[in-house]
Amino acid sequence: DQQVLAEQHLVQALEYARLCGDRLSTAEILGERGRIRAKKGLTADALRYYDEALRVAKLIDWREGVAHLVKTLDLLRRLTQN
Repeated sequence: DQQVLAEQHLVQALEYARLCGDRLSTAEILGERGRIRAKKGLTADALRYYDEALRVAKLIDWREGVAHLVKTLDLLRRLTQN
């Protein structure tokens, strides 16, 4: 299954980004993992990935990423409350 393979590649990419200290890539990959989880309906997992991505984005002062992640988290939380 291509989704499983893509997820495996993201796990490897995340490990590599963390190992190299590449926080921007770490934030981007965490956000992508959150998107995939949300698409699968795994909201709790998606929120965890997005929250972690937001934390990293704030650490590196990645303003565009922070803005996007705040909006995404807000939307996902509002959708799950209804």
